Amino acid sequence: DRRQRQMCIRDRIAPLPVAGLRSDFLITPHFFYHQSIELLYLEFEGFSGKIVDLDLFLEYRPIKNFGFGLGVNSTEFDLKAQDSEYPGIKFYGEVSSSYTGIYLFGKFVL
Repeated sequence: DRRQRQMCIRDRIAPLPVAGLRSDFLITPHFFYHQSIELLYLEFEGFSGKIVDLDLFLEYRPIKNFGFGLGVNSTEFDLKAQDSEYPGIKFYGEVSSSYTGIYLFGKFVL
């Protein structure tokens, strides 16, 4: 019985589409600004959830093949289950997680 439930779950796993927008701006010949947002929302057999990822950064390239920068990344995750007893999973309620962080980076471009 357990093996049948595991096979049922595996049969329904598929690549999930992510909708997103991205833009890059050349402020000066050496400064770049990048912003992107990606969204995933899914409802399936009593479960619903979303993932939102936002990324913003400013990059400085003093020479053609090398750059460094500063950015901010924020990710939010929500999962809800209502009146659902999916095979092998007994979850009722809501799970949420989010974080926002600042990062520094270096880049070498071939």
